[in-house]
Amino acid sequence: MKNTVLKLLPFEKFEIKTELSKERILQKIKSVSDPEYADYRAKVSENGFYVAEKNRKAFLGGHTQNTFAPVASAKILGQDRPTVVSVTVRMHLLVCILLLPIYLFSAFAFVYGVAGTIVDIVHISIGTEITGEAPLFLFPFPFLQLLFYFGFKRPARRMKEFIENLIT
Repeated sequence: MKNTVLKLLPFEKFEIKTELSKERILQKIKSVSDPEYADYRAKVSENGFYVAEKNRKAFLGGHTQNTFAPVASAKILGQDRPTVVSVTVRMHLLVCILLLPIYLFSAFAFVYGVAGTIVDIVHISIGTEITGEAPLFLFPFPFLQLLFYFGFKRPARRMKEFIENLIT
């Protein structure tokens, strides 16, 4: 089930069918906490799991975190085989909250740009001088949206491949 519409806050939802039992799936997800899987951390519940990227070592020491690093939450559906795992990959909740003021400001700038462009068109039609500044405000919102979308897409694809390889 893939939605191709560009979303305001990107997320990806998919299902994985596997021949593994629910207990075996949860056991494999628990193994993510081992040092073998240095890039991910996981939490397991009775009917699902949560997987997120760990902080990575920075070039000059310390740790760094990809702001767009996705988190995956999953529910294991049914007891029959094939077992179906419904996975949702999304941005971290804190990132979504921090993006809210950015989206509000850029949406305001976009509306201002559209209104200014309309005013400039009216000025051109009646033959008066135009400022030409308003169209510059049209760019932030679509540019920010594309930046967030593509900044999320690649790590989300990596997370999806990791989960599929782990439980299939």
